[in-house]
Amino acid sequence: HERQKVNTEISVPRREKLANAMAAKEAVIVFAAGETNLEKFKQDNNFLYLTGLQIPDAVLFIFKGTALATEHLFIQRNDPVKEVWTGRKMSVEEAKEISGIEHVLYLDELPELLTRYCPVTTKLWANIGQQALDKPLTMQLYRLSPIRERFPNIYATCKKYGDDLTEKPIPVVPAAHYMCGGVLVDEWGRSSITN
Repeated sequence: HERQKVNTEISVPRREKLANAMAAKEAVIVFAAGETNLEKFKQDNNFLYLTGLQIPDAVLFIFKGTALATEHLFIQRNDPVKEVWTGRKMSVEEAKEISGIEHVLYLDELPELLTRYCPVTTKLWANIGQQALDKPLTMQLYRLSPIRERFPNIYATCKKYGDDLTEKPIPVVPAAHYMCGGVLVDEWGRSSITN
């Protein structure tokens, strides 16, 4: 317990310092190192620095609202059937205690969170590293794929002008059509307007 207390005493102020450096409506995604086979696990330095956790395939998400930042940590689910072969995974309670992060969820819940926060995020910072063209997608780029899938037109337009949403942040501002009202429809999506 003493080591866990030291972890939170160190990692919580580090995350607070990062959040203070962020502008309103910016987000940071920090990916843990991936799980390796037959090699000693080495955590991503940024993830370890901000969480104090030595677990593979986890994701730290920080979003700064107008004043306060919210932190979410995503970890692997434990599968008791596979536990004999893969080992026991860290529980939500253990991750909360060691990292000091209150909102700990499972990795399969990350796409929903990205979908919720992306429309209001002006910049997204991520430690995605380099991607080799002859290799499959890295786990970081795979986890960011909901951005391409949920916002394909925005992604394609940005790509056309040389910007890749999954590689670097782009400025996002509300568009005029949000202010223009709409068309009244019934529960089936039908309107009284004819072609």
